[in-house]
Amino acid sequence: MADINLVNDSVAKLAAKKQEWHDLGYAEKLVVLSELRIAAEQNFHEWAQLSDRLRGYEPNGPFAHCVGSTAYFVGQYGNVLNGLITSFGELARTASLPAPRSVRTVEGQQVATVFPNGFLDKVMYPDFVGEIWLEPGAQLQQSAPQQQAAGVALVLGAGNYEAMLEVLQKAFIDNKVVVFKPNPVNDLSAVAGKVFAPLIRRGYLAVLSGGADVGAALVNHESVDELIMTGGCATYDRIVWGPPDQQAANKQNGSKQLTKHFEAELGAVSPYIVVPGKWTSAELEHHAAQVAGGKLDNGGHFCASPQLLVTDRSWPQRDEFLQRVRAQIRTALPRPSYYPGARQRHDTLKAAYPDAEVLSPAGGLPSESVLPVLFVPNAQPESVLVKEEAFCPAMAEMPLDTNNDPASFLTAAVEFVNERVFGSLSGTILIDPRTEKLHKAALENAISRMKYGAIGVNVWGGFVCGVAPLIWGAYPGHADHDIQSGIGKINNTLMFDRAAKSVLRSPFVSPAHTKPLDANMSKVMSRLAWFNLRPGIRRLVPVAGAMYIGI
Repeated sequence: MADINLVNDSVAKLAAKKQEWHDLGYAEKLVVLSELRIAAEQNFHEWAQLSDRLRGYEPNGPFAHCVGSTAYFVGQYGNVLNGLITSFGELARTASLPAPRSVRTVEGQQVATVFPNGFLDKVMYPDFVGEIWLEPGAQLQQSAPQQQAAGVALVLGAGNYEAMLEVLQKAFIDNKVVVFKPNPVNDLSAVAGKVFAPLIRRGYLAVLSGGADVGAALVNHESVDELIMTGGCATYDRIVWGPPDQQAANKQNGSKQLTKHFEAELGAVSPYIVVPGKWTSAELEHHAAQVAGGKLDNGGHFCASPQLLVTDRSWPQRDEFLQRVRAQIRTALPRPSYYPGARQRHDTLKAAYPDAEVLSPAGGLPSESVLPVLFVPNAQPESVLVKEEAFCPAMAEMPLDTNNDPASFLTAAVEFVNERVFGSLSGTILIDPRTEKLHKAALENAISRMKYGAIGVNVWGGFVCGVAPLIWGAYPGHADHDIQSGIGKINNTLMFDRAAKSVLRSPFVSPAHTKPLDANMSKVMSRLAWFNLRPGIRRLVPVAGAMYIGI
């Protein structure tokens, strides 16, 4: 049972501090942010090791090659934290937010170029360009935190990653005091108490662990003004519309069980649009590895996991590309599908697709927690893997009949993913530089029309979440009675109003692209996370050493 006295006491103390936190000057908040960075550095190893243990990554176990890889989540936190330090530093000095590098208008949408931010970004991600696209018709406007209302925000933490980015969003961008309830799947209360100590000891943050009863008590507490969660549609619907057997009637009648402001990041069927062209053998292999790496990441328990390859049926290299994807998955080192319910979801998909290809890692399955990737080529438009997020190792291919014409394919692919595919969180477009040169207008039109909150061009769309100041969240437009990928954004460190989506453009081939995990890649990710907490040349050299020469 929830300790109601503890819940009430914690929320009451926060509520008493909400105006104080709201009115605290930017220079004072910058001090808090700087202390948070120190706390993250001091607890880096404990944080990363906890994330490893939650997944069963042990130095002497069957997943020793994964040890250190989950430090990536700490690196995501570091990226956003540093973005906030930059923004609050500018606010403290000039009372204005940092301006984007440039702004242009594309078919009625204002597009702000915000990445790279400086020399180190250019070194780490050469020729990458990050953009924030505003909603159609919106004018460029940035709102400083003190323009937000004071309040108490509840953060219901994610169960599949440990970055705790929502806390930073609510505390510093939305300017709220925060009660953070970690997910029971990965209870982060101990490490959160240390990482967020500068906020906790000042009375601006409380961390409360527990199950659904604690969550319900916090959600319905009269002094909690708003909430944000990362999870699934079922959880959102239960909170907003009540028990499953009442939801249909409540939705029909508009009878909400919760009317507070509620933001949510809820996942999607993430499409990978493969534009037909003439690729080299090395390019085919590189992108097969990027698809496989994204699919296997975190055991398939990732909201941006590539789930639907959209291809041109007549592309001469289609079969070769799919064969290379299969081979990359089969030869990859195993990752456990650790998340509760993974095997049941996997079994349900096997029953739905009895002829699905079963792609097992080399050497078989070293643990009962390792699930093979189910692969369904030639999927039908109304099939389960098009309409439901798998959240386990499963992927389909959807070929379109566009006669190997890149421009026609881009038009048809964007229409298909916008209208037929579940969700709008993230997507990817792959287009080789020769084809892009010939069909530049068609590509730009496709990016403009694609209604996804994060779009990677030649880089996995999931990569966007780790690149500040790009935003992360569903494309605007989901209704609360059909929530799909959710409502709201995080990581908005430049604090744009009416931001619709992020677009990250990459060279067609880059060493920064995702690939299947091995021991050296885990080393890269751990060192990169340490670099991201406090970027500098001294921390960059070990990252480059592991990335390029394996030392």
